[in-house]
Amino acid sequence: MCSPGTIVFKHCTKILGTICKACTAGEYIEHPNGLDKCFKCKACDPEMGLQIKQPCIYTRNTECKPRNGHYCKDKNCQMAFIHKTCPPGEGVKEKAL
Repeated sequence: MCSPGTIVFKHCTKILGTICKACTAGEYIEHPNGLDKCFKCKACDPEMGLQIKQPCIYTRNTECKPRNGHYCKDKNCQMAFIHKTCPPGEGVKEKAL
């Protein structure tokens, strides 16, 4: 097994253990693994109302958050929505995340 942030470069043999190599920029692996490819980091698309909360590093994927004036409907925040302005005499029905 390779540690988080690394993948298998050469599998183990009867004589030698597994040789691991680091993921490259723009890739990550969060858990110990036996994989031969890293995962590509997620992009936070401004056109989808998102910005970077935590950048991708070798051991963790990118975490996105809503841009100012936007909100997310769920914890994964794949897409953010623009806040609406309430007309006079109305109030917030459901608070955003």
